[in-house]
Amino acid sequence: MVKRPDWRKCDKDRYQEAITTKLKEIDLTAIKTTTEAIENLENILHHAGNLSIPKYRKQSIVTTKGKSIWNQDINNASRKSKEAFYIWKQDIQNQELKNEMHTAKRRLRSAQRRAHDSQRIALTEKIMKSSQSDNKLFHKLIQNQRRSETTHPDIMVFNKNAIDDPEKISDGWRDYFLELFNYVIENKIDAEKLILEKIQNEIIESIEKENLQPIERATVDEVQSSICKMKTGKSPDVNGISSEHFKYGPEEIVPFIVFIINLIFDNLDVPEKIKSGTVTSVLKTGKDKMYPENYRGITVTNTFSTVLESILKDRIEPALLPKQSTAWFHGKGIITKYSVYCYTNSRLL
Repeated sequence: MVKRPDWRKCDKDRYQEAITTKLKEIDLTAIKTTTEAIENLENILHHAGNLSIPKYRKQSIVTTKGKSIWNQDINNASRKSKEAFYIWKQDIQNQELKNEMHTAKRRLRSAQRRAHDSQRIALTEKIMKSSQSDNKLFHKLIQNQRRSETTHPDIMVFNKNAIDDPEKISDGWRDYFLELFNYVIENKIDAEKLILEKIQNEIIESIEKENLQPIERATVDEVQSSICKMKTGKSPDVNGISSEHFKYGPEEIVPFIVFIINLIFDNLDVPEKIKSGTVTSVLKTGKDKMYPENYRGITVTNTFSTVLESILKDRIEPALLPKQSTAWFHGKGIITKYSVYCYTNSRLL
């Protein structure tokens, strides 16, 4: 796991100096694609981070935290599980050894679950006793009991199949989110509405392309305003870039960002590189954590795309808000965010 940079320890002067030096080495006329330009920007930011922040993006080992549960049964099961794994590694093709390894793993998880159950029963008894003798302890235990667990279980149920293997659980999450992203609408009315929206957006896009009217160029003021609005302390994107990389940067970095955004406007295309994001599953309050549908997917989007979206949003809102109010007044309904974005920026999709 890559550790998040501690920006409180950043040598700001050295960070800005490193960026300024690297920017002077770039020949803008030699850059042909937006992907190449964005990669140059990311490399410059990471280079400056390595020079100015101690242990920048250092690999760290994740250790399990929580209530420790260990007894003789778990100790014996753990030892046998390790032995079975080691024997199987000597002959990976041997199916019998593989089955013995899985059996040892199941026995280990069974011992762990029994220990958890014993701890839960002991906690219940403690709550019942404290309810009569120690009122303060009673409420403290109740609060701990109600606190939602954020860790994922050892067993997940995908498509009515219980899975306990970590790799298969990971594959199950991948297939689950892929199915969500490629969701097929079965409701006839919603399906027809979606088809009409797609046709409408295709017509608008073709009209905009035929007009060949250039998009208004991005300015230094727009980019500076967008960077100022970005919130700090957020998770970095899939490429390791966070808002602090821009906020701590020198003024010289802004014209380079302007250059990249205008390159996107000129090519009428948003590169795939900034469309990616990291999806994290977060358990909904009070739900069973064995079922994937009880989790909410939270996506960390590309940081550079946040700058671009902020500029477009500031341009769109003044013209959009009055139309939304008018549409609501006349009972015509609110235009969806997706339709508005396609209508105003179809040349960029």
